[in-house]
Amino acid sequence: MKSIRDILVREVSLVVPGANDESIVSRALFNALDSSKYIVLNNLTLPNYRRTAAYQIDHIVVSAYGIFCIETQSRQGWVFGEKKSDMWKQVLDEKKFTFPNPLAMNDLRVKAIEQAIGRKRVKAPSISLVVFPSVAKLFSNEANVFSDTMALVSEIEEHKDKLYSEHEITEIVHKLKKADITDREIIDKRKKEVTALIASSAERMVTKFIKKR
Repeated sequence: MKSIRDILVREVSLVVPGANDESIVSRALFNALDSSKYIVLNNLTLPNYRRTAAYQIDHIVVSAYGIFCIETQSRQGWVFGEKKSDMWKQVLDEKKFTFPNPLAMNDLRVKAIEQAIGRKRVKAPSISLVVFPSVAKLFSNEANVFSDTMALVSEIEEHKDKLYSEHEITEIVHKLKKADITDREIIDKRKKEVTALIASSAERMVTKFIKKR
């Protein structure tokens, strides 16, 4: 029988973002996108307009064709989800887990990006994309959710209408880099918030485990 510690470790492994998956996506964007047309920014921490300390954004792609906000989800097994659902489902080793809708969460990051840039500079809504590079199977009909990094790149390249000039792109990148939070206190506060969410999720798992004993 699994110990409570084993369950805690297992639950944390399901919800903690994986640096390796983020690196996979970062390399795919860097290697596949034309660097003369696309600027890739990784791991930015932007101020928010709501109540948490900040939003950590995995990848932002800035181009003449739009601004793309990319969330890397580090999950394994099978993932099921649709835009209208509050919670998505992960099946791993014949066990079911739920997690918050990543599209809804990424919409908040998109707003943080647009706030950092300045609403007047945004000529079209920034594009939200979510990628699960390590899942065995993704069950979702959403056009902006991917399990394959090359499909993610192809989606970015599908946007052909020019929206921003070179000067505007430079200005947007400057605004994002300037807004990037490096204040240790704010970053630490954000980490504590994430840790609290993980602990809450783990506690629910332990409670379920104890009730079954």
